[in-house]
Formats: sequence, C-alpha cells, structure tokens
Amino acid sequence: MIKVRQPLAGITIMGILPRRNYESRIRILNLQIAQIASETEIGYGDIGHIFLEGLRINESLFSDGLHPNAEGYRRMKAALEGYIP
Repeated sequence: MIKVRQPLAGITIMGILPRRNYESRIRILNLQIAQIASETEIGYGDIGHIFLEGLRINESLFSDGLHPNAEGYRRMKAALEGYIP
C-alpha cells in the first residue's frame, strides 16, 4: 500500500532482534524476512548481530534477555544510524 501511495518512498524492513533462548528461531525468521523483502524490492536491514556473542545473546547488553539495557540501546542507536539517511 505504501508503494502505491508513495512510489518514490524508500522502505526498509528491519530484522527481529535476538532474544534469549530464541536466537536460532529468530535467525531463521530473519532469513525468511530478508527473502520476502528481496522479492518485493524492499530494503532489509538486520542489526541483531550487535547483540550476539557467537550464536547466543550477549547477556551484558540485556536487562532480562529480551529488552536491551542502556549499553544495548547505545549500540542499537549507532547501528541504526547506518539505515537512516
């Protein structure tokens, strides 16, 4: 619908951020989201890697395994700046 009303608008879908005990499931979902974005000519961005230590979340960046803490949000802000013109 956005492409119809605003054909020149740039659209970027962001990947789902990692969550404790769901890292592998979210990785699979993000691959699927990226594929859909590619097929529809919509941009895709994924900053989830900034929250990972290997294949698991970096617990020091979360308050509860789901919500980033202050340092997590600082890193998120820096990563998102690459997607905002």
